[in-house]
Amino acid sequence: MQDPQAGPTGKERGIRAPGTVLSHRVEACGAPMTAALVQQPVNAELDPVARTYQERFATLNERIGEAVRYDGREDYLRDDGKGLRALHAPLMQAYAAFFEAAEAMNAALEHSEDTRRKAQIDAIEKAQGHSAAR
Repeated sequence: MQDPQAGPTGKERGIRAPGTVLSHRVEACGAPMTAALVQQPVNAELDPVARTYQERFATLNERIGEAVRYDGREDYLRDDGKGLRALHAPLMQAYAAFFEAAEAMNAALEHSEDTRRKAQIDAIEKAQGHSAAR
């Protein structure tokens, strides 16, 4: 495809769908996150970001599945690439939304870890009777 933003023309050679995420890997990653999201107390900082990440991954995975099925059936040979063009924009939007959610998730995790480490250092310093703030 010449221009990923414009999408396929239907005249491309060697059409390939994006790579899939194997179902057992989806389950292996999704199950712990789902379990964490139902734990109490709610983590007001991480939970909304994680939920968005999980939802956007699920949407992306569905769009990829649609493209893989279309490619696997070689429907592009029968419909002159119309399906390619119809699937392209939703797939690219799902990728963009997922990447945005992934960046937000990384930032939230980094902030959470920084906060946890600071609290740990503060507790150690307090136990030792001094502070790095001096």
